Amino acid sequence: MRIVRGAPGTGKTALVFREFKAALARGREPRIVVPTATLVRHFQHELARDGVICRPRSVMSLARFVAELAGEDCKLAPPALTRSLVRASLQLLDLPAFAEAAKTDGMAAVVEETITLFENAGCSPERLAARALAPRAKAFARVWAAVDKDLRAAGYCSRLVQFRTAIARPLPMDLWFDGFLHFSQLEVELLEALGDVGRVVLTASAGGDETLFDERTEGVPRRPRMVEVAADSVEREADDIARRILELQAAGTPFREIGVAVRDAAVYEPLLQGVFERFGIPARFYFSRRLTGHPAATFVGGLLDCALKGWEHREALRALRADPRFGLSAAFDRFEFEVQQRLPDRGANELLKIAALEGMGDYKKRLADCTAIQHWPEESLRPADWSRRVTQLAEKLFLPGRIQPAASFADVDNARSQTAGLRAFIEAVTEVAGLWPAERGLITLAEFWAVARAAVREGSYRVPDDRRDVVHVLSSYEARQWDVSALFVCGMTNRDYPKRSSQNLLFPDTEIDALRRVGIPLRRTSELEEDEDKLWAELRCRARSLLIATWPRHDAGGRTVEASRYLAGRDEPGTAAICILRGPDAGPADAPGSARGATPAEGDGADHA
Repeated sequence: MRIVRGAPGTGKTALVFREFKAALARGREPRIVVPTATLVRHFQHELARDGVICRPRSVMSLARFVAELAGEDCKLAPPALTRSLVRASLQLLDLPAFAEAAKTDGMAAVVEETITLFENAGCSPERLAARALAPRAKAFARVWAAVDKDLRAAGYCSRLVQFRTAIARPLPMDLWFDGFLHFSQLEVELLEALGDVGRVVLTASAGGDETLFDERTEGVPRRPRMVEVAADSVEREADDIARRILELQAAGTPFREIGVAVRDAAVYEPLLQGVFERFGIPARFYFSRRLTGHPAATFVGGLLDCALKGWEHREALRALRADPRFGLSAAFDRFEFEVQQRLPDRGANELLKIAALEGMGDYKKRLADCTAIQHWPEESLRPADWSRRVTQLAEKLFLPGRIQPAASFADVDNARSQTAGLRAFIEAVTEVAGLWPAERGLITLAEFWAVARAAVREGSYRVPDDRRDVVHVLSSYEARQWDVSALFVCGMTNRDYPKRSSQNLLFPDTEIDALRRVGIPLRRTSELEEDEDKLWAELRCRARSLLIATWPRHDAGGRTVEASRYLAGRDEPGTAAICILRGPDAGPADAPGSARGATPAEGDGADHA
């Protein structure tokens, strides 16, 4: 195994690409392995721009690479199933150490996070249970063992088992691992196994105490011009980012050469989406969307809730309003008005009587299809049969209808989201069927939907976007490996840069130190905080020409916010300019950055870089 070291921006990825191309020219089948699926796509595009022809699987994420090595007989448990098993184990075991917290979603999240922590350290539940542990640690070990047992009974495996299987099946290959901040103990074991049978090259930041052979890149770290911009609020910050993007585009920088790194996606993603649409800036957002708010989940899930609760009319209206074919029709408006006049009321037959009134059009037949499930709560089926029945219901009823010619990309995105959300909903209800062992037998709809509802609530989906010339809006972790001309790092506050890591609630650092002494290499809080410095060092050199760090002086509540310590002592901050939207006479309505673009007010703040 060979480690290529170097400071961020010194050419490690360029070296990987050169060696990868040389291996292809020799007729071999090399692989580049990266941490995320987003980076896979970025690397594939970079190679394509260089004229490199290779198989899609030549660049793949670590998760997919491990799954390929482990084989189909070692299938990783879906996240929704694992979460459901954690909740079920917490409730069934009723451990005094967790008391009432065991029934909360927060406790389930802590247990799931801790399981990942131990799996990354290469520790199994059996090995942990053999140690002398504090009461909360013992309770966790029991929950973990129960979850692991249930996963095996359902025909799935944990991440630890999948890695162990892959480690036992190494194949001789030419491999390059690039883009990783660090490798966990489990990943190191895999690298060593692969290095014993093939050629393995991995990139790493300068420093560290590994004893393996090192090769240092001789390139000079990239240092783009840096501008610091303070805004009065996050809204002004987003406006200023949009204005500067339009200025860069007007100066000759393509949209695809501009990136925006986001740390707090919950705040910045919806804000930037609205601002970019208003300013006519095409952008691709590399974030998953919550399934719980999708019309498919609201509509189909709402019908199942109505069937279980006796078709309470107020709840029925909420579900039926998400009907993609009739929710916005005049017939439904009339139906909703009539139902509102009779509230509070309940019952599927009463809804059908209202739909039979004059002026409802063919809504009665549509409602009859929706209420046909009213007898389902009286039946008992196998979990797989319930999953199949709910899937058929979703495919039959959630039909958006004929797709009209799109007037803008927003229409295209909306149409694609219908299919993506429906597919994610079906996947969620299909995956949870494995929660119940085969010997469990028949269950009711209430039992099945209680678990499937939680899976849907935590599910997510992504809408495909294959546009070429767009601004890339992605997480800071993923942006650190992209190569763009200009990069915006927004939200550069002291809260998010660096993001402070709290100690694990079940295993504080004192207990982690004790476990490390017996050979379980868990990561301490201080090591997680070191990753924050590495993250900023990577982001600092991602842009070839310009790095713009922006931050708001006040948060959404009007409270004063401190700038990140990474910005202290750097270039003198600029001021976010006031953006004035230009009128319709400024250019064609659909021209990016013209009709809906913005210009700074005369005499307003300028950069000091």
